[in-house]
Amino acid sequence: MKVIAHRGYSAHYMENTLLAFEKAIEAGVDMIETDIRLTADAVPVIFHDDTLKRLCGQTGSVESCTFKQLPPLKPLAGKITESSAVPIPTLQSLLEQAQNRSALILEIKDRTHAPQLIASVIGELVKDKTAWVEISSFNDKILRAFHESFPNITLHQLLSDPKDLEREAFEAFYDYADVFDVDIALLDHPKTRELLQKRRVIFWTVEDEEPVQFSQAYAAMSNDPLKLKKMLNAF
Repeated sequence: MKVIAHRGYSAHYMENTLLAFEKAIEAGVDMIETDIRLTADAVPVIFHDDTLKRLCGQTGSVESCTFKQLPPLKPLAGKITESSAVPIPTLQSLLEQAQNRSALILEIKDRTHAPQLIASVIGELVKDKTAWVEISSFNDKILRAFHESFPNITLHQLLSDPKDLEREAFEAFYDYADVFDVDIALLDHPKTRELLQKRRVIFWTVEDEEPVQFSQAYAAMSNDPLKLKKMLNAF
């Protein structure tokens, strides 16, 4: 089973920073998951939240700022960071850091820009890296835009609502999806169990669940990937 670091090694290090990604690589993860948004001038950067408040202490959003206007990240309590003011990383910086060292799953969080623009900007950056860069999203319109423009990119459909699992014509609706990334809370849903038998399934976010519960999955994602690796090794 593959081990995926959720926002890097985010259990101990400031999430979605180059330090968190470096520590995840050093921990021997198979993949790193991170979050991507476009700035107002369409620069892809790594940032999870809809607003800047929690991570930067300011109003506004990534999408409302140009790249030059982005504030630095502020340290979060209990998280290790390189300094008291860390720049919001660009996608380009992560691609350079991870190449030949770790595969990536880029979760597209941006819902401000048009799906076609998002797919175009990010797709152009990763179209020659499809062996180790994959795309995920909750938003089917964004994933369809990637599928139409860059059909060779592996696409992950994120699922956290039972209603999405119970959708009529499930397979036809999600025909673009190569992988289903399912909330661990939906582990026992009948559709999850069905998907485990015939599709690649990734569970997120695994913390203290016993490996026997998710042993059929293609991969598991955790904030503490080293802990997850040890759990799997002991299983």
